[in-house]
Amino acid sequence: MNMIMSCYGAAGLMLRVGQEAIQMQTIVSLVSAGMGVALVPQSLRHLRRTGVVYRPLLESGPVVETGLVWRAAEVSPVLAGFIDIVRTHAATLPALP
Repeated sequence: MNMIMSCYGAAGLMLRVGQEAIQMQTIVSLVSAGMGVALVPQSLRHLRRTGVVYRPLLESGPVVETGLVWRAAEVSPVLAGFIDIVRTHAATLPALP
């Protein structure tokens, strides 16, 4: 929540939080119900709800660090392949500040 508040503050906007949600579908549904605006990942732009319009940010958006965890004793061939893909992709990303 602090990251989102910082984004709005950096744009000179003051927020009044009336409702909070964790699940993205719930957040978009709250916007659809006329209960405000939300910053959501670009991947949600295909989640259609009545009255909801998705707009890209003019400047780069916040960076969210994501982790990957698994049970070390139970690494299947499929999981090992997925871990390799993630490691390969992560190696191409710029370091976080």
